[in-house]
Amino acid sequence: MPNDITIAHDFSVAPELVFAALDDHANMGSWLGGKVTLAKRAADGGVGTVRRIHLGVTHFDEEVIERQVPSRIVYRISRGIPFLRHHRGEISVEPHGQGGTRVRWNVAFESTIPGVSGPFRSGLGLVLKQGLRRLDRRLAR
Repeated sequence: MPNDITIAHDFSVAPELVFAALDDHANMGSWLGGKVTLAKRAADGGVGTVRRIHLGVTHFDEEVIERQVPSRIVYRISRGIPFLRHHRGEISVEPHGQGGTRVRWNVAFESTIPGVSGPFRSGLGLVLKQGLRRLDRRLAR
């Protein structure tokens, strides 16, 4: 059974600045709250780029599968979380208000283990909310 998480956050800075920060895979760990490294970098940093998310002693890979500058990044978990049958994330960036930006981050996933989806959804939702708040504070400076 598929599950979805959608987080929306409004920024007071221009969409181009927000997109550039979200698209900077090598530095996303600084606002996401963990360690992120690049396992593979596409020539333009877009489709084909694989970022490795480190959580404690484990890690998983997210591969960028679509990218429209400056409005959309789509990725999937390509390795490292065996209990997920499907995982697709989409980050949309759009102008909002007077020079601001609205980010919508949607994650659709399906677990292979009953009972895991609820805690996974709650934990991931919290990580994304806190990460976007940290990014907002950083960009507002």
